[in-house]
Amino acid sequence: MLGQHHKDSRLAWVVAFGAHLCKLLHDGLLKSFGVMLPSLSSEFNTSNWVVGLSISLMIVVGGLFAVIANPFLKRFQPRLLLIVFAILIFIGFILCAFSSSWTTFSIALIVVIGIPLRLSWYLMLTSLADYFEKHYTVANSIAYLGSSVALVIFAPLTQYLLNTYGLKGTLLVLGSISLHVSICGAVLKSSKSYQNITYSSDSNEENNFTSYIWKVVKEIFDTKLFVQPLFLAMLAAEFGTQYCFAGWVIYLVSYATSIGLSPYYATTLSASGGAGSFIGTLAISLIFKITDNTVYVFMSFLAIAGFSLLIYPLSSSFPILVAASFVFGMAVNACMVACMVLAKSLEGHQSSIVAWIICASSFGRLLAGFLTGWIRDVTGSYIISFMILGGVMLSSTCVFAVLACIGITKRTS
Repeated sequence: MLGQHHKDSRLAWVVAFGAHLCKLLHDGLLKSFGVMLPSLSSEFNTSNWVVGLSISLMIVVGGLFAVIANPFLKRFQPRLLLIVFAILIFIGFILCAFSSSWTTFSIALIVVIGIPLRLSWYLMLTSLADYFEKHYTVANSIAYLGSSVALVIFAPLTQYLLNTYGLKGTLLVLGSISLHVSICGAVLKSSKSYQNITYSSDSNEENNFTSYIWKVVKEIFDTKLFVQPLFLAMLAAEFGTQYCFAGWVIYLVSYATSIGLSPYYATTLSASGGAGSFIGTLAISLIFKITDNTVYVFMSFLAIAGFSLLIYPLSSSFPILVAASFVFGMAVNACMVACMVLAKSLEGHQSSIVAWIICASSFGRLLAGFLTGWIRDVTGSYIISFMILGGVMLSSTCVFAVLACIGITKRTS
């Protein structure tokens, strides 16, 4: 694929900033749909949990495609794919803007926007492993800073667009913004030879069709990864992290307005979380320069994020909620970067590891979109929903604590 002279080069840093832009658009557009959730529910006369489920499916379907399509994506130039994905996302926003029913809107949201948007982030994330070796942690931090910027910018921007242009105008403006995904592809270097899909086999296996098919499946999905307890724990932690992050992103504004805060103050909480995630992403880079104990750093930030989420059901004070949002944003972004650094140390193909991480995170976001909204509709408040979010985050901490106690994490640490 790429020569060693591209590792940690000036071109590599351009790719890192391309990944930053891709993450900014990825999380920013997700946050925008969270801000639009009350408007979408009212416009289409649909329950909150149904809208939240569709927003989550936008991410989870793309995550599944990352695993399934991983061997096939290797046959094409990533820069070309990203330009095509940008056009598809733009078309998806146009379809959403002119949809007359929730069924049409959700299909455009999930299929035409969700799949290419998720695969765009997957391609940029795997590119970092190709372009970086020595400064891989810093490169991931730069990429994940896009999430911080997105939380600060997109929540108030979307609210302003809604107040000024209405729902349809907002969707059209966001669709125009989504075309910037093509810039992410433009920074990648074209390679003359891309991987073809080849599967090792022998004559005996070809004679036994079932055995041959099973071998092909194992090579596509890299099933050898699942014998590593640390890989399974990392998937569980990523599932929990993204479940909590998505539940917080999608329902924070709705929760804040439900306890009496104005839309302006509600979006301020998102901006506070974005500022915290910015600090957390910078902090994790500095921490890994001091220590290489990835597992324990990961575990610590998981615990901090879990406890910060438990503050929401206990207080309705705006200053306290601002502080909780800041701490949660700081911890959860640090967790995301730490997860990718930990993934780099595992045995296996990096593209397969990243694909499974994205798949696990997608299912976490799916469950968050459905369960958080459903519990709110059943109970009439978000108190239990946010208690569950905090509990899930703390459960992820416990998984790593158990592995640490039995010594499985020592080799990586």
